[in-house]
Amino acid sequence: VIERGARVGPLDRKIDVVPPKTNDVDLRGSLLTSIRPNVLYGANQMVLLDKGDTQRAVELLKQATSLAPKAADIRLHYVQALAKSGDKAAAKSAADALTKDFPDSATAKAATELAARL
Repeated sequence: VIERGARVGPLDRKIDVVPPKTNDVDLRGSLLTSIRPNVLYGANQMVLLDKGDTQRAVELLKQATSLAPKAADIRLHYVQALAKSGDKAAAKSAADALTKDFPDSATAKAATELAARL
């Protein structure tokens, strides 16, 4: 079996092939960033969909920032989710940390502007 990364070996999981069907709801998502830089498109990517569960988004983005602390885009989305959840102090703290780690980036500028509006 050949998978992404040209790895060859036994497949430890069963993959069921199912026929395509029409979605009940059309959703749009944005490809935010790669968890690992310099990888092929589609591998290690992250897509976020707004399903209205802000607290779950905060939890998942906190986990994502731990896994990829150098991914400024993920950290900005974490700041945005904290702000949307109403946790202004945590949003400002996360924005300050992002600005400290990426002082000259557009992402840091966006985080600073968001924190100023809180």
